[in-house]
Amino acid sequence: MIEYERITGETVSALKPFFQLYACGICDNTVGAVYQWRDIYVSYYAIVKDMLCIRAGYGAYGECYTVPLGSGDLSAAFEANEEDAKRRGIPLRYCVVPRCMMPLLEARYAGRMEVESIRDWADYVYDAEAFRTFSGKAYHGQKNHVNRFYREHPDAEAVLVSDEETERACLGFLDRFRAAHPELSPLEQNEWNGARDLLLHREALGQTAVALRAGGEIVAMAIGESKDDMLFEHVEKAMPDAAGAYPAMAQAFVRAFPAAKYLNREDDGGDPGLRYSKMNYKPAELKEKFLVTIRDASESSATEGSKPMKKPILLIMAAGMGSRFGGPKQIEPIDEHDHVILDFSVFDAIRAGFEKVVLIIKKEMEQDFEERVGRRIRPHVQLEYAFQSLDKLPEGYAIPDGRVKPWGTAHAILCAKEHLDAPFAVLNADDFYGADAYKKIYDFLCEAHDESEYAMVGYQLGNTLSDFGSVARGVCEIGGDGKLVSLTERLKIEKRDGAAAFTEDDGATYTPLALDTLVSMNLFGLQRSVLDAFEARFPAFLDENLPKNPMKCEYLLPRVLDAMMREGKISIKVLETTARWHGITNRPDLPILKEAIRRMKDEGQYPEELWK
Repeated sequence: MIEYERITGETVSALKPFFQLYACGICDNTVGAVYQWRDIYVSYYAIVKDMLCIRAGYGAYGECYTVPLGSGDLSAAFEANEEDAKRRGIPLRYCVVPRCMMPLLEARYAGRMEVESIRDWADYVYDAEAFRTFSGKAYHGQKNHVNRFYREHPDAEAVLVSDEETERACLGFLDRFRAAHPELSPLEQNEWNGARDLLLHREALGQTAVALRAGGEIVAMAIGESKDDMLFEHVEKAMPDAAGAYPAMAQAFVRAFPAAKYLNREDDGGDPGLRYSKMNYKPAELKEKFLVTIRDASESSATEGSKPMKKPILLIMAAGMGSRFGGPKQIEPIDEHDHVILDFSVFDAIRAGFEKVVLIIKKEMEQDFEERVGRRIRPHVQLEYAFQSLDKLPEGYAIPDGRVKPWGTAHAILCAKEHLDAPFAVLNADDFYGADAYKKIYDFLCEAHDESEYAMVGYQLGNTLSDFGSVARGVCEIGGDGKLVSLTERLKIEKRDGAAAFTEDDGATYTPLALDTLVSMNLFGLQRSVLDAFEARFPAFLDENLPKNPMKCEYLLPRVLDAMMREGKISIKVLETTARWHGITNRPDLPILKEAIRRMKDEGQYPEELWK
């Protein structure tokens, strides 16, 4: 039986030779990254017939193995992992698997693999020369920051940490950095500890440390290593009061490696702010990494080979008439660069991990959408149009004479059925949800769920009201398990006397609602099974409602989901957020939204121009 041992400062140097053999350009196959994160991942290792096996904890994915490294007996290494997983009673999973190592798994586990691409694990790889110069329009912002740093610190210089005096100065810098950030999370504290350890053991681990000195003290530091033409940056820290120090440090670090063609700055771990920062440096490539779960050999498989999980899709509903707003609000500019809400929605979705967007519109609006939005975002994401039309009805049904109103949100989703071959998030085009909402719903959809398990992002009612008229909201009742008990659509909710209330009789009477009531903003995470359910229920809806309200009855998403919940067909997990909703339900909402966008840009949540 092979025993796995903890990776520590005393044992890690023996592992170093294995990482030089098969890097695949990912940070996880470097000794620096494995050593830096050994405690947060609780990493273990075993050397089996000249092969390195590693077992580590990957958060929600549990304990996983990495593909063995080395030039020895790969089969023996796989057997060691298999026996260890069986003995520990855990699933046999391989984490952070780069594409170039997938053939090794396929050769051993053909027909037994379930493969999922994990966006949060993807490494950001940049053109090294671009960092050395920060030239061109794409790096205009970074260059300005670097220029400011050297302008404010004219004596600043980059120094190689190669002697005890500079090392002590760098340790002092890390202490000052820690003091300037008194409330670090456990992950951030571990990162700080890892940076200190890498600095102290850099020679034994083959690491290079570069620092920026200004005013007689260290104000920034970076640590990394190189393999072939790839430079890996494991640590980059700068004092918060040294404006421009981060891009200046990144540039100085790359300049210390003149032979490097590429720079790997590791993954973002799913942090929205870090993802925005890394994307802002214009990566040349995102190194995709996979979670591979190995089924038992006794399990039957419907198909031979691996079973990849398709990535979640973002479905945006933009076919509404905008009657209260007085026009096509989905393409109304909300800043001085003619961005519309859709620009920000797709920008946040890409940061969260979505790679495909389906836009539900009216056919007659296709040209306007393509000119105003589509051609801007198409280079950054797979974009498809689906068309909601009144004549998309079950066989035997006809459009009532005089009806022009769309059939509602559940019908809109049915109109996009042919575009949806994976779990999907669905939302409104005229609602500004915020980056946190996209991240939460994307992560939910990436997890393994039963076809009956759905989710929705819940907002506090007080954060979603308009100052200029009524709004429609799905009012939530939530159980102790965090799942939705009921979802009731209230079509006219208004602010009244510092509180909220809804009316169902055109204002004759009002029923109060607490401002902290959780409501749906029509941001749901759904499985494909919902499409068949919506299709099956649509005729009954028409039979019941057409005789009563042929001109305005709507097949609404919240109401259908609520009915399915009450029947025990589905469950909906509520992903709570305290974010504030912004939108343009009514024309006077527009200047308020514009002001909010300006404020978020000034705070650094979004770049001035999203797609440049």
